[in-house]
Amino acid sequence: MPRQKEFYYDVTRDSDVVIAGAHLEEGLTPDIRKRINHAERYLEKRVNFDKWDWNGHSEAEKKATINSFELAKDGYNLIIWISPKSHIYPEARINFQLVGKDEKGELFLDGWGMPLLYDQKKSVELGDRLVLKYKGATMDGFNNVEELRIQPIGFKIKDQMQWLSECRKMIPELEDIWDYIGTGEAEKRKEELVKVVVEGRKYAKGDNVKFELFMIAQGHRLNPFGDHGASRIGFGNGLFNISKFRIFQGGEVKVEKVDGRLVCPCGEVLKEGVTRCPKCGLRFVDSV
Repeated sequence: MPRQKEFYYDVTRDSDVVIAGAHLEEGLTPDIRKRINHAERYLEKRVNFDKWDWNGHSEAEKKATINSFELAKDGYNLIIWISPKSHIYPEARINFQLVGKDEKGELFLDGWGMPLLYDQKKSVELGDRLVLKYKGATMDGFNNVEELRIQPIGFKIKDQMQWLSECRKMIPELEDIWDYIGTGEAEKRKEELVKVVVEGRKYAKGDNVKFELFMIAQGHRLNPFGDHGASRIGFGNGLFNISKFRIFQGGEVKVEKVDGRLVCPCGEVLKEGVTRCPKCGLRFVDSV
């Protein structure tokens, strides 16, 4: 099944925090610690209102969310959900959800999501370890990859404040992840990214493409296709032609002549010798 083209966020609709989270989850960086996203609290009532058709795993993820809340109602206050890699998701993902209640007494999931660089077999082995060795509970059990995708694993821990310690014990191979969260670096990175998003929205004035060009200029480039959403200026949708533009880490761009003129990906015709686009702010590898 081909991956469905969807856009993760809209600057005219979504909050700064949601947009920053999208750039964390789909950011192009080899350091997966920098892709940890402490998401906004997810209330149970959202299950029936959210859109669940962004790709071929959406229905499974809806079932997994419902199962997470069922576990929460049974008293499990730490829930670990593994979504293995597939023909749709080129990498696995793991979420750690703390259960709480808001001021109205409604259940919510306070989740941390991050890439999991495991193949399908290793993902199932991790699920088995959590259930068999550490006595995790699921609603219906699992025997394969797709069953694991809809079966979050619940734990009853005495002190939720110690959830990182529990995770270190159960999944010690992710030590770098636990350290990055425990030292506050993950939260700090998101806070800094939110500030960049705020400035980008001021600059873009409701234009999603212009916003994303701004983010690239600041060194925050999205995966052009994405697991859960795609960039608006990724290769293949007409704005960026890979034969004409090369984007480097840090937002720098190599620009070549188009019909005898130097043209920035944002459409601005450039003068000879400039090192930065006066319209969108993209930097160039060499003076053009």
